[in-house]
Amino acid sequence: MKETRFLKRHILLTTAMVGASLMGYARRAYGACANTGGVNFLCSGANVAQQTISLDNATVTTAAGFGVNTGAGPAIQITGDGALSFTDNNASSIVTTASFGLNVISSGDYGATPGSIAITTGASSSVTGVSRGIDARNYGSGALSITADGDVTGTNSYGIFARNY
Repeated sequence: MKETRFLKRHILLTTAMVGASLMGYARRAYGACANTGGVNFLCSGANVAQQTISLDNATVTTAAGFGVNTGAGPAIQITGDGALSFTDNNASSIVTTASFGLNVISSGDYGATPGSIAITTGASSSVTGVSRGIDARNYGSGALSITADGDVTGTNSYGIFARNY
């Protein structure tokens, strides 16, 4: 009788411990665009949520295996004053079924303050949005540069929309 109770408790405790550790692990299996220090961001992992970065002079790069596939807003949105940049040399797939694939806005007060945008996507990268694949608008006095060696698609409008005010 004592042996049976001991065995049941042991099985119950083991099952509870394994279940709790698996549930904890599942909550950590995600990626995102994370600040790595100062104005630098590294985007990693497979994402189903919009990635939003709002910081002056933000520099955003991707890690191998990064991607976004969302149905809400721009897949990636980067806003702020000053020099903003996005560089993907890792064959990322950036997709939204709602808006812009990549939306970058430097809000330099219509030339009153410096602002610039530099976007680079590699040969195997893919950026897709409903309205626009890449939407880049520089309201500052600096340059706007887009180098897209991969596929860029706007399913209902422009593949690339760029405006330097």
